[in-house]
Amino acid sequence: MLSVGRINVKYLITHRISLDELIKGFEMVDTHNAMEVVVKK
Repeated sequence: MLSVGRINVKYLITHRISLDELIKGFEMVDTHNAMEVVVKK
């Protein structure tokens, strides 16, 4: 259902970060300042 777009989960992604910011992303999730972090190419 996710792959065909029947369930919208875009609102779950709270932050998009670059690979250079990976440590910051882990810290945000660990301290509960982010729900879901996605690393951009």
